[in-house]
Amino acid sequence: MDDTSKTNVQSTTIPSDILNLNGSDMQQNLSQQTSNDATDGLRHYKLRKSYRMITQAYGASICIVGMIIPVIASLITVGVYLILPNSNSQWQILLIGGVTAAILWLLIAIPFTGFCTAQAANPHTYSILRIRLHQLKMSLGLVDYDDGSYDEIDSLETVMQKGGFDKNSRHQWDVVKEAYACCIELSRKLFQFPAGLQWYSGSGYTSAWRVLHHAEEVMIEVTDDSTVVREAKNDFRSLQGSKVSGKDKLLNDVKNAVSVLKP
Repeated sequence: MDDTSKTNVQSTTIPSDILNLNGSDMQQNLSQQTSNDATDGLRHYKLRKSYRMITQAYGASICIVGMIIPVIASLITVGVYLILPNSNSQWQILLIGGVTAAILWLLIAIPFTGFCTAQAANPHTYSILRIRLHQLKMSLGLVDYDDGSYDEIDSLETVMQKGGFDKNSRHQWDVVKEAYACCIELSRKLFQFPAGLQWYSGSGYTSAWRVLHHAEEVMIEVTDDSTVVREAKNDFRSLQGSKVSGKDKLLNDVKNAVSVLKP
């Protein structure tokens, strides 16, 4: 066989710049896909959160409106009986009155849904709670977001480091641990469970204030004196215009505490 009849097999080499280009494109596509997945996951989370809040608020509203439904059902039944006096079936009248009252029950509950959320039931108190919670998060070195969420940190050492506390101090360790637990609990009350009967009745705000006050009390032990004095002055001004029982004794206690911290 002649050499001219032989098939010359030539090896094809891919330029390195093409390889680098393909690698960059693949990396860019992977990053874009990861970003899209994260965006979709965040969107689905917000939708689930909104759906849960609406269903909780609507359920609470149904319970509230349900207190007057027996009266409405009785009035509707009497009205149907007067309109259809010759009806031979009393069960038919009762059925019409009950079904009509049930439909009105579900419809009337819709506009009352907003009053069963933490934000709408008492907007002023809700706004103050959010501000105070934001201050608590900042004192613990936590990153706060617009929707009230934040990155929960599994390791307390990270919280100690971000907040600038002494990790070797057992006392500060216990104080920050307790304050961080209160911070998580209050955030869940305001942002993960922001709807229900507890907000309409006011018990939700009472519980939230109790948790917040406890966290602020324990944080006083690791806060500098100037900040404590400033907060004491704010409490003093708030007590002056209040009608709290034992106000004079509380004012004297604040004065004595400030004189000790700042002679």
